[in-house]
Amino acid sequence: MSQEIETIIGYRFSDRDLLRAALTHASSAGRERRAGRGQSKSATGNNQRLEFLGDRVLGLIIAEILLSQYPKASEGALTSRSQVLVSTVTLAEIATELNLGRWLVTDGSLTSGSAQFSHKMQADLCEALIGAIYTDGGIEAARRFILSHWEKRVAAMADPPRDPKMALQEWALERGMDLPSYTVLETQGPAHAPLFRIRVKVGSERPATAEGSSKRRAEQAAAQKLIDHLTEAANQKAKNA
Repeated sequence: MSQEIETIIGYRFSDRDLLRAALTHASSAGRERRAGRGQSKSATGNNQRLEFLGDRVLGLIIAEILLSQYPKASEGALTSRSQVLVSTVTLAEIATELNLGRWLVTDGSLTSGSAQFSHKMQADLCEALIGAIYTDGGIEAARRFILSHWEKRVAAMADPPRDPKMALQEWALERGMDLPSYTVLETQGPAHAPLFRIRVKVGSERPATAEGSSKRRAEQAAAQKLIDHLTEAANQKAKNA
């Protein structure tokens, strides 16, 4: 297993316990300990702590890449690009491209094809892998991995993405409506890696719901989902006119 996934991700671990920890979901950690499987001091039993670390490493390296790629961009333009590049959606896309879910160790109730295997779980898995690579090989190893999977995405952002919350607000104001309202429906997960489920509503339009690792990200995802619905409805109306 180790050699196959190392070939796919393009990195060889000196301490493969770190790779094993990155691929171990918290639901399986107790089972691994009960089975008596040893691990190095650098490994943590499951991927939550590595995920926490990987999130910070990814943010730092993406910031460095953006500053280099767009030397004249404003802070706001850099921030909007960064938010997309480190988002749950982007991380889940990369995890899917690498088929990381195939190697995820769980308690048996979660598989890569199950409904519970959400975008958030895939994103967490990708962040944990980055944390493991950083711990094993240092910042340069992590940078090489991130560049190999994010570089094309960075290059595609010649124009900074528009904040979907702002776009939805402008849509409502142009039509004389009240500002969009956001409601937190649910908060899950541990304190260091929460998952927010938020609903957005504007006027009499059908509300949209989305998840994110922060309230802001969840609100942005919900706003984008509602914008997509409104755009689709407008296009359909134009076709039928």
